[in-house]
Amino acid sequence: MKRILSLGIVLALAAGGMAFAPKATEAVSAGAEDAAVIQPMAMYEFDDAENPGKDTSANGYDLVALNTSTQGEAAMQVKTDETTGKNYLSLISDRSSDGLGGTSGACLYAPQLGNSGMDFSDLIRDSYTVTITFRRDNTSNIGDHYMLTTGRYNDSFQLTPWRSAVQVQVNNMYMAPGATDDEKQAWLEANTTDIPVVTTDWTTITVSTDAETNTASVYLNGALVQTITMSDTYFTWRADPYAFTLGAQCQITGFAATMFATVDIEQCRVYDTALSAENVQRLYNGEEAVADSDSTYITSVVSPDLSSLDLLATDVNTIDVIMNETLPQTTTATLSDGTETDVDILWYMISDTEVRGYISTPYAKTSQALLEAEYGYTVRF
Repeated sequence: MKRILSLGIVLALAAGGMAFAPKATEAVSAGAEDAAVIQPMAMYEFDDAENPGKDTSANGYDLVALNTSTQGEAAMQVKTDETTGKNYLSLISDRSSDGLGGTSGACLYAPQLGNSGMDFSDLIRDSYTVTITFRRDNTSNIGDHYMLTTGRYNDSFQLTPWRSAVQVQVNNMYMAPGATDDEKQAWLEANTTDIPVVTTDWTTITVSTDAETNTASVYLNGALVQTITMSDTYFTWRADPYAFTLGAQCQITGFAATMFATVDIEQCRVYDTALSAENVQRLYNGEEAVADSDSTYITSVVSPDLSSLDLLATDVNTIDVIMNETLPQTTTATLSDGTETDVDILWYMISDTEVRGYISTPYAKTSQALLEAEYGYTVRF
């Protein structure tokens, strides 16, 4: 269960405290009443032309639009496919198909969470699944049309259509063997995975990465095509300024965006768990991923008791101290098989008046709740 802690400022010198009040949220899909739907961490469906980066999951991880193109609004548009009737995001780079021209274009990127130096993708520390449906003429050998990235090349998860294939990158410099950066880079370039497919028609690529087995399963249009063995699983492996981005390589502030893509994207989902082959097929069929009888998932999470904690922010007891030392860093979750397990809580500020606690676990979450809290500032003599 994703626990979101929102918080409001109270009057100075007032007593501070946090009171948890779970609130149910609507299911992502109304078509799965008979099964527990696995909730995506973020979901982008491009049905809102005024807000193309809208996250339609319950978490609200909206992406920010960035357009540096000389083509103006034409570089990023929400359009409707005449055949399928579905909306999609159209991104057009200023580069021509043969690679000539400028390096500007348009993209959607995940903004910084408050002043944390992180975006939502940095909260994934275990298993994850990314699925994206897109089309692009990938028959040329121009490889710098980056469709989906979470960082710099070879430092992050990345999907790039080129050379009549989709290049899948799940390793990064931190995981690569080698004594020097040059040796690591050479290994990474030799260990990217190319899935042969021409993507001029709508194509779905899904990568499901399992932290327990250190493997990444790559699916093309719902069918498993390759399994990659990894030394570890990191969606983004370090606190750097790069962000989850559709259509470019970008920083969380929008600065230094490069490698803009010409691509159409129909939908993209991110899950903070490894989805099974059956669920990947369900998603490709237009259904929801569900927690079946053979899977293990979280059924409930204990709300920590914060009543005795010092949550008054001062120049000594700063918000960073409260989040990283005072607030509990773990809690207990009950799994579908009846067992209990400790799960991490990742606290971060998202504004001057709000803090959130993210439940970090490789297990699927089938429901979400909002936890409200208040804290105060005080002066101590």
